[in-house]
Amino acid sequence: MENPGWWKRAGACFTSCARQRSTASGEALLDAAEQGDLHAVRTLLAGRSRSAVSVPYRETALVLAAHHGHEEVVQVLLATDDRPSANSDRVATALVRAAANGHFSIIHLIATARPQAFLTETAALALTRAAQNGRHLCMRQLLRGGTPADARPPDGGLPALFAAAANDARCVAELLKAGASANQVDDNGRTPLHYASEANEDGCVYELLVAGADRNARDRAGRAPRDDAISEYACVVLLPGHSPVRRPQVAGSAARPAAGH
Repeated sequence: MENPGWWKRAGACFTSCARQRSTASGEALLDAAEQGDLHAVRTLLAGRSRSAVSVPYRETALVLAAHHGHEEVVQVLLATDDRPSANSDRVATALVRAAANGHFSIIHLIATARPQAFLTETAALALTRAAQNGRHLCMRQLLRGGTPADARPPDGGLPALFAAAANDARCVAELLKAGASANQVDDNGRTPLHYASEANEDGCVYELLVAGADRNARDRAGRAPRDDAISEYACVVLLPGHSPVRRPQVAGSAARPAAGH
């Protein structure tokens, strides 16, 4: 006579072992992706079902590979899972990591394989991370892929132009060229020009003024950009009625080395 309890225990044991094997395989894939070991990634993916590739690990293989700039591994992982609707969040997160670390070639790969990822809310976060870190080439790829220049990140953070204004004139120029408003305001009524003037970024101040930024705009505290200006250049060009706007001798962050961008 069969023992139902025995079969139940045996089934539970089998399921537990299968889960352990799946977890071990998943961790090995994560390690290989992080290290950029293309051969190991291909070996581990062989025989795995496509659905197994998109198991929601805490850190997915694609995200880790994008973070470290492993182009060939990213290309293989994107080609393995052909269900874009099932992994849009994962691909978008890979965009954020690549943008923050200046891996514009990874962004180009994602643009080719998953163009819909550029239209997600998370893509706005990628644009902001690129702006914060002065990754103007990454920004260019994101904007060309369709990410709106004025998009607000899903975490409630500031749009990319605010981050760019406090960091890099090249990024400001990219955003303005893509249609970002030079007079957008944050929750405190501050404009990108407020951020640029207090950050001592003369190149950003110049780009914003040329694009029509209002030098007399006041935030909720009643302060105009010139009230917190640091550099001599900003103090002069932000005066009411000052014209014409002249380009600064050292355009803020635009004079920084371009390596890694």
